[in-house]
Amino acid sequence: MTITEYYDMLIAEKNSMSSLSALQPNIDSSQTLLNDLTTTSKVSRWRLFVWLMAFALWFQEAILTRLAKDTEQGTPAWYKRIALDFQYGDNLTLVDNVPVYNPIVAANRIIKLVAVIEPPLGGIIYKVAALDNSNNPIALTSPQMTAFQAYIALKKMAGTPVQFISQQADDLRLALRIFYNPLILASDGSLLSDSAVFPVNDAINDYLRQINVDNFDGRLYLDTLVMRVKEAQGVNHVVKISAEAKPFYESSANYINIMAASDQSYNPEAGHLRISTASGETLADLIQYQA
Repeated sequence: MTITEYYDMLIAEKNSMSSLSALQPNIDSSQTLLNDLTTTSKVSRWRLFVWLMAFALWFQEAILTRLAKDTEQGTPAWYKRIALDFQYGDNLTLVDNVPVYNPIVAANRIIKLVAVIEPPLGGIIYKVAALDNSNNPIALTSPQMTAFQAYIALKKMAGTPVQFISQQADDLRLALRIFYNPLILASDGSLLSDSAVFPVNDAINDYLRQINVDNFDGRLYLDTLVMRVKEAQGVNHVVKISAEAKPFYESSANYINIMAASDQSYNPEAGHLRISTASGETLADLIQYQA
């Protein structure tokens, strides 16, 4: 709030108290006070006291706001915020010795998903992604990453080592046996009432979107995924056959067996993952339906 807004708020409070009605003028505002100060007319002392109180409230707010910003610096939340503030193609200017964007151009803020990880040996790891036209995570291009790294070098706390990850989604290879209600689903998993809808596929993709976007760098839990599939329309029971994942650059021979993990979970290296599109590894290839 500004000083004038605090003044008007205090005057409104004064006018609500009948015990102070003797203080004139009854109709007052910050603007009328400022106008009166430019004339030779006398100004009531109480109005000046209220102005001083308004200034004190504004000053206290400014100090606390600055203190909050200083306290936040260097925290994971702060690193996440400055990453989201990155504007691709824009230069930074110094304001009070702090590099900032002026003007702020929301359209140039290309980073939409950020995870900040603190490794045991210190420093931070950034996992970042943009969004495509379908709001799916995508890796930054090489020029975008180069610009982002230069930006973080100017914004980060001195002496803090930073690593960067922005890459294609990890691949998920998932095989399930679905026992279905033949009154609801066809043998290929589509709805009898609408052959373009595949409830099992939709349930899997909705869960992946939740951990990819709503909770970027979230961990996939196989039991949770299976539970979501069981809740899909027309599904009676689900049997896990296999579940494997890998970073996009690894070969099929290097898939990680999620079912062998103690908690049957997987944290994608890229921060997001997708069903593999390789031949023989899609949901159409690996989901079996049994009435």
